[in-house]
Amino acid sequence: MDVCLLASNGNGLGAMKIARTCLESAINAEYLRLEPNEYSDFKDWHFVEQHRKLVFMRKYRPSRVAALDAKRVAGDEKIYQTVEPRFLLPNSKKRLRASWCKINLSQRAVKAKFEHAYDAAYPLSSELSHGSFGGLVQHIESIDGGGSQLAIPPSLTGCAQALQTAHYCTLRAIETLVELKGTDSTPSLAMLKDDYAHAWPEKKKKAAATA
Repeated sequence: MDVCLLASNGNGLGAMKIARTCLESAINAEYLRLEPNEYSDFKDWHFVEQHRKLVFMRKYRPSRVAALDAKRVAGDEKIYQTVEPRFLLPNSKKRLRASWCKINLSQRAVKAKFEHAYDAAYPLSSELSHGSFGGLVQHIESIDGGGSQLAIPPSLTGCAQALQTAHYCTLRAIETLVELKGTDSTPSLAMLKDDYAHAWPEKKKKAAATA
């Protein structure tokens, strides 16, 4: 919905940043379906994130720590101490890995058969999110006559890319649920695939190969 809202108002570059989140969520969903034993790590990483927030608040917002529910904080910290060893880097007693998963997102994308979508969408959206030079260049659009200008909304720059990525991720997320539950969706998954192929005809063969 956020991607559609931004793209329909000519802010495709902003929509691309959100499409990156759609992509990562869809990859994680399918990866966890294939590797259900890693669900506990996915869920318990939340306590690592909570601990980091608490460390930040104790350092920079100590007055706000006192206003927190002490019982809940103590409970979360106790769980964190329990799950922390699972996330330690090899041969380290202090340093945690960067993510809930031992393998990175690109590797999860391969396992989840998202490799093409990842390679097509993730680098562009990451450049925008990280503010790299490549991301800045994406803010330039060509105009009639061979010139260029800033892609200030409303602009079509990035709209198709964001919408196609979000549409594909939604389709794949539904497919993950269909496989997980063992029952078809409504409308059927076959109809949804046809809709995707109709909306993005140049992607038809690639969608069929990866779905």
